[in-house]
Amino acid sequence: MGKLVFVIYAISMLFYWDLSMKTRDAISRRWARSYLQRGLPVWCRQLFAVANLLTGFHIEYSSQLTGPPPSPCLVVSNHQSLIDIVAIAAALPRLDLRFIAKRELRRGFPGASEALRLQQHAMVPRSGNVEVGLSEIRRIGRMAREKGVSPVVFPEGTRSRGGKVLPFRSGAVRVLMDEVRLPILVCAVHGGYRLRYLREIVTRFGQSIYRVRTLARLPEPTDRHSLNERIRHAERLIREQIERWREEELHA
Repeated sequence: MGKLVFVIYAISMLFYWDLSMKTRDAISRRWARSYLQRGLPVWCRQLFAVANLLTGFHIEYSSQLTGPPPSPCLVVSNHQSLIDIVAIAAALPRLDLRFIAKRELRRGFPGASEALRLQQHAMVPRSGNVEVGLSEIRRIGRMAREKGVSPVVFPEGTRSRGGKVLPFRSGAVRVLMDEVRLPILVCAVHGGYRLRYLREIVTRFGQSIYRVRTLARLPEPTDRHSLNERIRHAERLIREQIERWREEELHA
């Protein structure tokens, strides 16, 4: 019963946020964007709090950093489910984040589509015109340089199955860094692989812990060689953290 109530609540709130953003946008685009920037991390945490109350879903935030994350920065994380986006937004409220999302999300998803449009996230087609995708990533790089936003990249390129970390690809990071040099914030997320599809969210939601941890702050790269080193270092840190979490699950 709790899961059904939560689904109804979540859908209702998405439509409410969607209407709130569209109403403000009709009056002032600046007002709508300011409202969204302030409200998004709060909404995400609120959604998780209600999920915990109604379903037992538990999200655990932690950090190995001392002090706040650098702003702006490039956030690099593994990727297990769509929940990762909401969880990272909730875990890093100090950063003005911009995600690289699939182009199909720009329409038809109440709340999410409007937020992606208003904040000008990178909308990359999954197939077809590669240059369109590269152009969107470059635009986010320019926004980081000119407006101080923090891009978020999932270097695996897709959601992983079973929670294992896939090999990192550095293409999107290189395109971004050609536009602006940023320090790199390394994050690990775990638990979303059990909730990759709608039926899994309905049947499994609330049965496990979802974790988000900031692992390291890496200095901005000075050249292509140092960038490759940073990406390999980030992949190693994330892989080691995921393996530790998986070990804990096996012995729980």
